[in-house]
Amino acid sequence: MAWRSCVCGNRIPGRAFVAGVDEEGHPLHVARGLQGRLLLPGPLDRIQRTLVVCVNQDQVHVVRDHFDVLMDEEPLRLRWQEVTKGDEMPRDALVVAQYRRKDEYLGRVTIDGAHYVGRNIAGFS
Repeated sequence: MAWRSCVCGNRIPGRAFVAGVDEEGHPLHVARGLQGRLLLPGPLDRIQRTLVVCVNQDQVHVVRDHFDVLMDEEPLRLRWQEVTKGDEMPRDALVVAQYRRKDEYLGRVTIDGAHYVGRNIAGFS
């Protein structure tokens, strides 16, 4: 697993981690980038090839020169593990950033067969 720097608008690199499928059944890739002073993870918009993050419960397209794409250099090394509210974060969970000195993880929910990814901060509900 590694993060690869990419230029906004360019083709998504091969071996980018597939986090699931979007509402149209297309592969969902994960990236992280700066929004203000925060390093935020989120899905890549496959059409605009920009990073989409959630800021104050609103979706924001981060249009910067560069962002990092999550790569899975060894296929199937990364996997999702189900947790529910109140569960501790798995020991081997991927830390994607920090927020107020707390580790920030990548989370995924499934709604009507589509996957949505975003930030998950341990200790926040």
